[in-house]
Amino acid sequence: MTSASLFEVNDLENTNRLEVSADLGNLWELNGTIHEYAYLTHNFFRYYGKFPSALAKRVINEFIETNGPANIIDNYSGSGTTLVEAVIAGHNAIGVDINPLGVLAANVKTTFLPAQALEDACRKILLVAKDFLESGEAEIAIDHLPMEELEKWFSLQATLELCALRHAIYGFESGTIKDFYLLAFASIIRRVSRAYDGEVRPHINKGKAPRSPLEVFEKKSLDMCQRMKEFGVAVKGEATAACYLGDNRALIKSSEFASESFDLALTHPPYVNCFDYLPVYRLELLWLDGLFNQWSVQSRNLLGSDYLDYKQLRKLETRSWPANPQVIESYRIGNLQMLEGLWQLLRPGAMCCVVIGDSTIKGELLPVHRWFIEMGEMAGFRHKQTIYRTTHYGTGKYAYKNRADYHGKAEKRDAILVFNKPKSG
Repeated sequence: MTSASLFEVNDLENTNRLEVSADLGNLWELNGTIHEYAYLTHNFFRYYGKFPSALAKRVINEFIETNGPANIIDNYSGSGTTLVEAVIAGHNAIGVDINPLGVLAANVKTTFLPAQALEDACRKILLVAKDFLESGEAEIAIDHLPMEELEKWFSLQATLELCALRHAIYGFESGTIKDFYLLAFASIIRRVSRAYDGEVRPHINKGKAPRSPLEVFEKKSLDMCQRMKEFGVAVKGEATAACYLGDNRALIKSSEFASESFDLALTHPPYVNCFDYLPVYRLELLWLDGLFNQWSVQSRNLLGSDYLDYKQLRKLETRSWPANPQVIESYRIGNLQMLEGLWQLLRPGAMCCVVIGDSTIKGELLPVHRWFIEMGEMAGFRHKQTIYRTTHYGTGKYAYKNRADYHGKAEKRDAILVFNKPKSG
């Protein structure tokens, strides 16, 4: 079914002629702030472009039709928002993403760890890091770092402290405790750099006050430990989650991805003309060099490679930017393949919910959510309904009045597309 002939390159020229529905009667008001939605483990790592936790919670509550624990899949899982909400609700969940930092975050956020073990590890990391600094070993170690690039983004003191923290964390045996602190380490990189904290792509903030990585790491780690305690209380039953590093267009058919084994799919493809995800985390990946050898991801690596090569991952990443005709065609073909894969994994009668929004190029509207309705039906699903949601990304909220026309007059829509896999035929 899938071929390049499905989507012609010149199709982009006609997108502005497609009618966009103005019916917002089926609207979900998600008007909480980012802070309000960052409860429990959701705030462990700042992952750009994710949907609000309230959306995942509502989809799970409304579109699972099984009695007892269900099996949920998110094959654009990002940092694991769907997975966290699934286990809180007592369901089992599987995630897939091509971004190793997202996969690390998703697994850490959904794996309960005892408070005492985490607190003991935190104290050890800080002691080893401080000893490494005081001994002068950090000054020797930075000679092996790409200092020309680091000097642009970090002060010398920040570089030394980050080097010491990485040394201390890398000294742990691979496992869930180490993963927890690898994520804590990754989460402070942007904060202690010269880059703006909240920008998607890193840019120098000349007025930014310096911060001590050791102090920021300690504060972040203690907060994560407390939230992990609360998460353990919140999870219902024996629910589990696991996230895999993989290409969502070509999932390995294993016991975890058996045909017709899932009761709900919730997926959030990248928005057209938005940004590619891996380059956003250039500073974090710079400091987590050799991540594959440190992180206990080996058993959840579906790529068939024993080394995480950045260039290899970039080739596999679903590209949505720059939105030229070739990128858009590849984007649509890749997401059709993704939907075809989900169709095979879902049991008959199960729901598939796609969270996607429209985009603009030079003021011209691209009705992307209508493209996905078409692609969902091509994959074999039946489109049941479209739910629009309030969204605004520039104010620290996930809401703005009653629609997502956040670039001028173009009538953009952020939508949850609800599909059903027919029970027969």
